[in-house]
Amino acid sequence: MNNIKPLAILKSCFLFIFITVVLLELTLRAAGWIFLTTQTQKNKSVFSSQDTYRILCVGESTTALGGENSYPSQLERILNSRSKRQFKVINKGIPGIGSSHIAANLPAWMKEYQPHIVIVMMGINDRNQLIPLDEMTRKSSPFRFLLEMRVYKLGKWFVQSLKNRKNIQAVPPLQEASSLEEKTTAGKTEHSPKNSNILKAYIYSQKLIQEQNFSEAELILKQLKSTQQNTIPAHKISQTLAETLMAQNKTKEFVSTIMIPHLRKNDQDSWLTTYLPELCRQNKGVSDITSGLQFLIEENTTEVGFYEFMGACWGETGDQQKAKYWYKKADDLRPGRVNPVIRPYYLTVAEILLTSDARAIFMQYPLRNVTDIYPYLSPEYDLRKFYFIENKTNFEEALKNTDYNNLFTDRFAGNFGHATAEGNRLIAQNAAEVILKDIFHEH
Repeated sequence: MNNIKPLAILKSCFLFIFITVVLLELTLRAAGWIFLTTQTQKNKSVFSSQDTYRILCVGESTTALGGENSYPSQLERILNSRSKRQFKVINKGIPGIGSSHIAANLPAWMKEYQPHIVIVMMGINDRNQLIPLDEMTRKSSPFRFLLEMRVYKLGKWFVQSLKNRKNIQAVPPLQEASSLEEKTTAGKTEHSPKNSNILKAYIYSQKLIQEQNFSEAELILKQLKSTQQNTIPAHKISQTLAETLMAQNKTKEFVSTIMIPHLRKNDQDSWLTTYLPELCRQNKGVSDITSGLQFLIEENTTEVGFYEFMGACWGETGDQQKAKYWYKKADDLRPGRVNPVIRPYYLTVAEILLTSDARAIFMQYPLRNVTDIYPYLSPEYDLRKFYFIENKTNFEEALKNTDYNNLFTDRFAGNFGHATAEGNRLIAQNAAEVILKDIFHEH
């Protein structure tokens, strides 16, 4: 007769699991400590002995664009002209990427380039609503200490790897039309979204637009927009429909059926962030656009993006007083609020940099407060472990003496856009000051 009680078995299993997790945690931490200690000593010796100091600049298009006039290229020239040291600045800005791409690829870049200094300017492509920091589960959870365990991070990495593999396998291939003739000569009825190939219907709508038959193109695009399908990206259909409506001066319909629904869902695709300011620049439907934005602001008074769109629109019309008013509203909302999409990637990047011996610099975008970055790193990390660069005062001073278009090529981010050669020079000069004075103590 078996005298072993179920409760005793349960206790033994629990104790075994607990001891296993503790031993695994201690092993991971010990291995990490050994690796970090070795790596730190190695990086310190490299940093002090090599003649050329490598600076890795990571980001998206605001870092990447400009060629020889990008801020990394200008930073290299400024540093080498002002210092006896030799500097090599590596531009790893990639247009269109988000913070997740930077966080995922940073370890490989660190290994490849072995930088002494890393400058991070990221987050602007990760559109989402800003929320108060204390609403983030990571900070408010009573079990937050569990999130810092190596075992938890190992498990999280494993699960995320499985999800990424599943997502990659789930992406449907784009169907191709069988011939050029089919793309350009098919009739409307034959290519109705309900009865035929979605791709062919979309191509036919493009043909109608080229022929300036906007009304018929609009009908097809509206059908496509209401059809459940995976062939044509939804934002591409919305963009084409928006352009078709505006070509017919149907601004009110564009605002009510595309602009407001997209922004209400926080669906701030890159095309919309550039398309709205462009419409305002051309003075197309400014009254309807600003009325729509005002409606959204009254509906959701805490969404920073709505205020930025409003400021960008008025800025493009030339009314700088109204633009400043709305940008100020956006700035007043930002302190203490974070984008929940970005924050985990900031913490990942911070961890990667702190486990290397590279000096970590977080640089803020032009005309934004550098203190807005702090909640993305604190309280998990001591802010004194990083260097910070603000590009607010330098751009505000420059704008007192020059036109906005001399510093930026657009307003894709609201109160700033992609920098011109002169705008990138301001960023590079600011970065050079911090590197030479704060890191190398050169005056």
